[in-house]
Amino acid sequence: MEDRRPARLWPLLASQVLLLSVLRVTVLAPERCPPPGPAATDNAIEAAVAWLTANVEPDGRFLYRYQPEEDLVVPGYHIVRHAGALVALEQAATAGWPAAAEAAEAGWAFVERNLVDVQDGLAFLDSGAMADTGAAALAVVAWTMRHQRQGPAAAQGDAQILGLGRFLVGQVEATGAVASARDRSSGALLGPRSRFYTGEVAWALQRLAVAYPGGGFDEPAARVLRYLVHERDRVERWFPAVADHWAAYALADAAQPELFAERADGYRRVLAGRFAIQVRWESQRRVGQLRSALTRGRPATGAALGTLGEGLGQLALAARSGSGSRHVSAEEWSKGLERQLACVAGLLVERQISPARAAELPVPARAAGAWLAGGITQVDDQQHALSALLVYRALLARREGSAR
Repeated sequence: MEDRRPARLWPLLASQVLLLSVLRVTVLAPERCPPPGPAATDNAIEAAVAWLTANVEPDGRFLYRYQPEEDLVVPGYHIVRHAGALVALEQAATAGWPAAAEAAEAGWAFVERNLVDVQDGLAFLDSGAMADTGAAALAVVAWTMRHQRQGPAAAQGDAQILGLGRFLVGQVEATGAVASARDRSSGALLGPRSRFYTGEVAWALQRLAVAYPGGGFDEPAARVLRYLVHERDRVERWFPAVADHWAAYALADAAQPELFAERADGYRRVLAGRFAIQVRWESQRRVGQLRSALTRGRPATGAALGTLGEGLGQLALAARSGSGSRHVSAEEWSKGLERQLACVAGLLVERQISPARAAELPVPARAAGAWLAGGITQVDDQQHALSALLVYRALLARREGSAR
């Protein structure tokens, strides 16, 4: 009888070839993210700062959402992202870009006009009855940076920043969980939970605890940070899991690491893994390429890509200060994080709208230095991308002695 077993191998071989082909264009697609040098990074930072400087409205708000091809300003505003833009600008001003300080001062005028009394504190609120936690937290972070930048001259803002701090303390529940908002009239805490406000509040309260020792911020700061590291993922069950760049800032700035040391190492590694997976996926995407869009989806926004860089950068800074992972040396841990951050920086530099490209658009000043997704840029695209490039530049300077 004829032996037909070899013929049965062909379906198996064909399926294996098909599987390898699918993997080659999906999971095993090549990465492409050449790291930019100091000059290219400085140019990208300067262009992002220039966008924010050129696009401050007369009332201190930033151009929020814009379609450059159509010269269309999309209505709406988001005060959390306004405060976030101030964080990025204060970071840039501190790092040596003076134009950022000018744009920040214009943005601060809008904040100061929109501080409202809420119970025994202050909230940053431009309309409605709901006082938002995230807006206050990022305003506090930026304000502490402003104080450090201006020195004694900034003391006149103490009452405002302490008022915002008291509001944040009132948003922290007994468990350390953070309420998303508060009703101005009733004082009731409001939900649902936010993916990012826990990390923002942890960072803000820690900075207040350092800036105002004895001001009542130490205990709530520790309570939120302990909840963030120990409980948040288990209790709040976000899907997909939160790649929380604000938590990375909070861990890097932690003034009382002994309060959560037993779990902090593991949580850092968890965060690093979440950032790394997304960076690898993004590095395999190709802007404007149909095959890439079909197999990997559209490229991330400047904001989404920037947050990955921020998170990696803060973990790397902490590692360089000795807060690495007990599974590898601080130096090895830092180098791995910095390689991923360099990939993010390369993608950001590559995807930023160049002056030449902006010159072809109706209003070049509203496009140059921005990052687009689906034909739209938002202020948080520039905010997060700028912050990521700044931390990358700081690590470059430390490694190469190429300080600005």
